Amino acid sequence: MTASLGEMLRTAGLDPAALSYVESSAAGASLADATEVSAFAELLVGRGVPVPMGTVKPNIGHAEAAAGLGQLMKVLMQLRHGRIAPTLVSDRPNPLVDWADGPVYVPRRAIGWERSGTPRRALVNAVGSGGSYGHLVVREAGGSR
Repeated sequence: MTASLGEMLRTAGLDPAALSYVESSAAGASLADATEVSAFAELLVGRGVPVPMGTVKPNIGHAEAAAGLGQLMKVLMQLRHGRIAPTLVSDRPNPLVDWADGPVYVPRRAIGWERSGTPRRALVNAVGSGGSYGHLVVREAGGSR
């Protein structure tokens, strides 16, 4: 997964440091979720500032073929309102993930999604039923690339 995430960003001409949010496909499967977070960690290593990560699946369920659409809608709403929503299951962190030293964290409450001189960008990592997956970077409107 890390190779395809990195390849997607390179193809788009984006540095992983430009990402300010990650919408995960995490759905409560310990090993799969840990693997996904590990891929994000590898992609974002050395960034310096941890990136907030969330998932809409505890709110709406897996939604089968529409899972990625739910994730995209959540990111668009967060961009519109300039706030990152908490993830419902963040009170039970996955014990297979080193949350203390990782480059991602799960907000336990709503937080502001601040601009830092560049447009806000989110990585959406969508995994559908049957194992299909896709990656998408969403950038807020306006500003430069």
